[in-house]
Amino acid sequence: MTVMTAMKKNARALLSIGAGCLLLAGGFASYRHFFTNGLEQLPQEVCSGAVDREIAIRALPPSRSAEEGDRSGSPGQHFFFTCYVYAGDESTLSGESQAADSSVTTWVDFYEGKRGGDKLVRVRKGPVQALSLPGGLVSVYVPCTPPRTDPDEAVQSYALVTEARTIGETRTKGEDLREAVTDFAYAITKHAYRAGRCQERISFPANLSDAKVQAGSD
Repeated sequence: MTVMTAMKKNARALLSIGAGCLLLAGGFASYRHFFTNGLEQLPQEVCSGAVDREIAIRALPPSRSAEEGDRSGSPGQHFFFTCYVYAGDESTLSGESQAADSSVTTWVDFYEGKRGGDKLVRVRKGPVQALSLPGGLVSVYVPCTPPRTDPDEAVQSYALVTEARTIGETRTKGEDLREAVTDFAYAITKHAYRAGRCQERISFPANLSDAKVQAGSD
């Protein structure tokens, strides 16, 4: 065998190996896409149009399957709206909005009691306020007098209070997770405000991401 013949054979062998590696890589990429794109298969807006799917994708890890759903009560003093997104069997993003008789102070004090030694982050934009704790727990407060109800009947103040959280593994951590869950809770709040027919006429900001931020409460 001449040197040239041997070099050609080696070149063909290397090409075959390279092609095989590319096929394997392509197959792995297709496999990974097929088995991890469950969230991308959900509707563009989940929970009866309340939440953009991208918010769930930001918070939850890739998974083979995903599921979303919601429930809602009748407008009134016992109104509620719930929303959940499952990614696989272990990861969940969920939240609920409920009509409440609570002042801002009572609301803040409640979450102050749950924070332990963790820092409580509070954001506000106009009448809309949000509190968040490390680990993916967020609450949003907005004034909301139920339909056919006199505001003066409230013991404290009529409001719509939302709580949202993640359970299990998440796609991100820290500030990115806090922002994703805040966006989720805020989206639920805006939907519930309309569905619950609150008497106030609040102009909701587009988001809370550039709202005034402070640690703790005042």
